Amino acid sequence: WCCCCYCCGSRATTVRLSITMVIMQKLRANGVSPFVAVVCLVVVIQLWHIDRNIGKIRVKISQPQNIGDEYNSPEEKEEQIIIETENNYQIESKNRKPVTTKKTNEVIKQNVNTNKNNQKQQSEKEKPKFPEPLAQWKLVPNSESDSSALPGEGDVSQRIISLPRKGRGVLFNAIHRDPNAKRPSKNIMEAIKGAERMKAAMEERDVSEPARDREDIMFVLFTERAPMSFMKDPGLCRDLWPECTDFADRIKVFDYVRYYEDLDSPPVIERRERFQTWPDLWLKRIQASLHSPFEQTLVVDSDVYACTKFEDLFDDYLGDTYDVGLTLAPAPFGASRNYNGAFRSGFPEDYAEYTERNLGLQILATGKQIVISLLALFRDVYIRQVNDTEHVSIGNDQCAFREALWTLISTEGLQEATIPAEIGCRHDTGCADGCLVVHRHHNPEMSKAELQELKKKQRAEKNKDKANN
Repeated sequence: WCCCCYCCGSRATTVRLSITMVIMQKLRANGVSPFVAVVCLVVVIQLWHIDRNIGKIRVKISQPQNIGDEYNSPEEKEEQIIIETENNYQIESKNRKPVTTKKTNEVIKQNVNTNKNNQKQQSEKEKPKFPEPLAQWKLVPNSESDSSALPGEGDVSQRIISLPRKGRGVLFNAIHRDPNAKRPSKNIMEAIKGAERMKAAMEERDVSEPARDREDIMFVLFTERAPMSFMKDPGLCRDLWPECTDFADRIKVFDYVRYYEDLDSPPVIERRERFQTWPDLWLKRIQASLHSPFEQTLVVDSDVYACTKFEDLFDDYLGDTYDVGLTLAPAPFGASRNYNGAFRSGFPEDYAEYTERNLGLQILATGKQIVISLLALFRDVYIRQVNDTEHVSIGNDQCAFREALWTLISTEGLQEATIPAEIGCRHDTGCADGCLVVHRHHNPEMSKAELQELKKKQRAEKNKDKANN
């Protein structure tokens, strides 16, 4: 039995074993001894294997198409090599590598260049084309210029003139893209945090300078009516939202709450391509400043962090001498996409050197008529620019403020104070470095050295994680 299994091999073992048993039975029936029958059968089977397999290797290869070509078809061709050995068959598969020639390399290089050219042409077609200013807006020689406001712009209504304004105050804006959304307002909460920080800074200074004689500073919040109604409703704004916890007490940090719906705002387009945000947001900010209830107003973004002596901004950069105190924009002409000209006619060549101001920090003498005229002109210039999508390319409201500020300085003698970058700080410095306010989203309380040490530590942790992965 073992000999039969050995002789038959591994393929078709059952069939061969059956045939072997039949032959054995025939030999035994004719009187042949078992040993002789097995020996004879083994010899016959071995001779059959030797005659069939020695020196014979059958190789079946599926030939590629286009054999006469200088390079093969891009489709991969599979070849099977079947080797029959003395005891079994072995099948091996492998992929034929395409034959490459000089002509092949040239064709590939030509295809790559063609694809690059097609991609370049496609990117040029998809490249955004910004509106082109009109030719008549070209800056003129200083002696021929006329920087006065355009007809109908800068008019101030009697309602705005008669608004009561008193004392010093800080103005916050909490503007919503969808005011009717049924959820807590993060914008209002950011404004509350900013006002709370300012009150805490004044208390810190009272402790360190108990004998000082300071003027009270009040706070006003401008927002939409619907979000405020939601936040004040305990049935809607419940404690399961962190913003709703103690909201009724925290909102009292503001002395006044005003609503944009009560302001008579002109219409603007709803949406503008390649604009920093929706156009109505900037108009609401301008309208809020125009309706400030204070004689001296500090207008700040909600993410501005007040240092202990932030109140000095009023005395140092406004006082009785200046009408406005402003910081320079990081990008001189960023809002107009590096266009240093004017979006109107009559402006002088010197205007090309007059850079934009950053409006995240403003000190305005809103009790003066000239400042109210500035804000009214700012409003009208912004509406003109943002509604002109064919010839005016802007990204926010700083370009309109630049034009209005130039006009009031040139024609009315408005006095501007520049708040230095080391006082109205932004990215790299903090309160410990002498700043009065810090306009930075993360860690505004840190000094420059502390911030650099934190960044160094974060980079080291990031590199460590990358090495471990």
